[in-house]
Amino acid sequence: MDELAEFDRLVSQVYEVPLAPERLPAVLEQITGWLGVGSCHLIGWNNQTGESTLNIMIGVAQEVGLDYSAHYADVDPRRKCVLDHYAPGQLLACQEHFDARFVSRSEFYQDYLRAIGLRYLLATTLLDDPSRLVQIAFHHYVGHAPFSAPEIQMTERLIPHLQRAIALLLQGNALQQSMDIAAAGLDASPLALIAVDVCGRPVFCNRQAEALLRDGAVLRLRNGVLRARVAEQDSALAHAVAATARHGTSGNLTLSTSPGHARPARFSLTTIPAPEPERYALQSRAVALCLIAPLGTRRQATARQLMQLFGLTPAEARLLRALTQGTTLDDYASECDLRVTTVKTQLKSLFAKTGTCRQAALVRLIMDIPAVRA
Repeated sequence: MDELAEFDRLVSQVYEVPLAPERLPAVLEQITGWLGVGSCHLIGWNNQTGESTLNIMIGVAQEVGLDYSAHYADVDPRRKCVLDHYAPGQLLACQEHFDARFVSRSEFYQDYLRAIGLRYLLATTLLDDPSRLVQIAFHHYVGHAPFSAPEIQMTERLIPHLQRAIALLLQGNALQQSMDIAAAGLDASPLALIAVDVCGRPVFCNRQAEALLRDGAVLRLRNGVLRARVAEQDSALAHAVAATARHGTSGNLTLSTSPGHARPARFSLTTIPAPEPERYALQSRAVALCLIAPLGTRRQATARQLMQLFGLTPAEARLLRALTQGTTLDDYASECDLRVTTVKTQLKSLFAKTGTCRQAALVRLIMDIPAVRA
């Protein structure tokens, strides 16, 4: 394979990294081999906290890179030189700044760099913004000649592609984090959420929606399309989704299990318009969000939530949940084999800890707390 074809192949691998971040170490290893250097060190920092957030070492043990970020980065004269005198993308060749006399007297060179068998360096900043700093360094081993002009030119050809790939990788990571946070919030919600495309095919379901579809008693998939179990409700569902998709109007309907079902249940379903994508997407896009909630049942805050929110004891949390379900003090005392005076003492403690003074106000307060089951 000629040099140009090899370079093109390497660049294509670099741009695969934003789509498959786990391949980054392997791609850096390919770059190290293509350049013919001893090691490669990709390191990232949080500019606000100074914490090292990315640390990949190729050619020497990974612990060496961790040791650098923890102890030696602050005394590395090359790093300061890159930051102070070189714009992102410009290469520092250490032999142009640090001669043999400097190296022989440098704590960093003698105690760290030469101890791990490294000497000459090419380095640059790939990204530097208010929140992030990403740098890459290539080393020759001790005994190797300094970086030559052809080696520097080869590296300069590659750096712009690395800069772009790292920027895309970090943008993708931020987007993925936002998606993961949103998905976790949706999974913690008592609502089932199904996003459908213009044909009624689901393109996203949260955990509650997946369970609802697996059960199949109220909603199901037929030929990949979201359908209601009861025929009359199925046509209403299709109409609501179509109206939301075409006109951006919300729709509301009631769903139920089929007549004679062993576990009859009713649900409300609301359709709302899905956000318009900012750019074209090749995959099916959501046009309507279907929000489904059970009717006649209300999820209550868990005992653990109540204990953490108000500093309740387990016994107080159990009493509070019973009160929100309409249980009287006398009935609760009887069910739990407690004295009524004990239950009333617990109720007084609940008033004090929640800042309420009447049982009705206490119940209203608790009923307004969303139930979250992690």
